[in-house]
Amino acid sequence: MSNIFSNEDLEDIDVDAEVGEDVQMEGDPSANGKDGLESQNGQEEKHNSPGRAQPHIPQLTRADKTLNELMDLLDDPDFTPIIPDAVTDYYLSKNGLDLPNNDEGMKIKRLIALATQKFISDIATDAYEYSRIRCNSAVYGANNPQARSRALMMATMAKAKGTANDDVTEEGEENPNINNLNPNGASQNKEKVVLTMNDLSSALDEYGLNVNRPQFYR
Repeated sequence: MSNIFSNEDLEDIDVDAEVGEDVQMEGDPSANGKDGLESQNGQEEKHNSPGRAQPHIPQLTRADKTLNELMDLLDDPDFTPIIPDAVTDYYLSKNGLDLPNNDEGMKIKRLIALATQKFISDIATDAYEYSRIRCNSAVYGANNPQARSRALMMATMAKAKGTANDDVTEEGEENPNINNLNPNGASQNKEKVVLTMNDLSSALDEYGLNVNRPQFYR
């Protein structure tokens, strides 16, 4: 029997068969078998490599006390607020809050007083910081030489006037603070801090309270 196909036709048939097998292997996931699973695992390991690892999120732990523990501490005299109970009762009753006189009512009153104490303490601390910033900027931030020299001259005159008044006491005795021999008195004068309404306004602005004078009063 003679061969009806030429050599070129046989080569084309072999190429088509190989292409069909490749398409079947790629389309059927089960045909890949173990090799396919290994390649997939390798891609996942590459994706989860240390270089691409997610940042470690620390476990948040809360060391504060619970509300029940805080309420139990209010019975201890060492943890009672600075505001007396009578003052708290007066202002609460004045504003229409009538709490029972039992143990639970007393704890609630002290808790309100403690929160008020913390709020006022934070405001005073912030106002003090604003005052320090203002004083430092007034002393070191003066860019005008004339204003700086004028302030220095006024301070010198005020100091000289105060020294002259303190040289002689009413009994004619010599004042021990002459010529600034008392370093404690000088340091006390330097450490005086004056809180102004502007300092308080700046501190209250952080808490959403506006106590500035309206524009039409200026």
